[in-house]
Amino acid sequence: MVPTMIKQKKKAPKLRGSAAQVRALVPFGVQAANEYLDGTKEADVAAAAMICHLNACYCALSREEEHWKPLLFDHSIAFGHQFVALESFFDDDASVAAKLWKVKPKLHQFLELCSEGSRPALFWGYRDEDFGGSFSKFGRRRGGLQSCRATSLSVLRFFRLQPIIRINSF
Repeated sequence: MVPTMIKQKKKAPKLRGSAAQVRALVPFGVQAANEYLDGTKEADVAAAAMICHLNACYCALSREEEHWKPLLFDHSIAFGHQFVALESFFDDDASVAAKLWKVKPKLHQFLELCSEGSRPALFWGYRDEDFGGSFSKFGRRRGGLQSCRATSLSVLRFFRLQPIIRINSF
């Protein structure tokens, strides 16, 4: 983890990293919340509850968990309630904290995934938005023909030029 994963110049803090990296940080978030958040402040209590619910969602996805469906459903709803409560708590505030708790459409997508009844851990794909952004850059052109064929050929050409990353399993 590096500081630029969270803080960028002139922007609100945002956790940036691959899906696997961010997923691995959730238990750390629980530990940090328990250690550093103040139990007498409403916002801190809500944030601590929120990270605990998110951690419970990920724990429910474990292969060993037999009752994963109700756990995932209940904890995802509780996570969403806490997130919305934090946004409305800081709604009239102009501080930096208000920028931290903005509900985005991804919350709705998360709730849909957790309540539809399938096990998301079986379908995890780590080629997320970063992958789409890379392909978008491959397809940009600085003049010339902007046809589907020309853009597709450009994307394929740049993709083939990328180094192959091999992961050795022991």
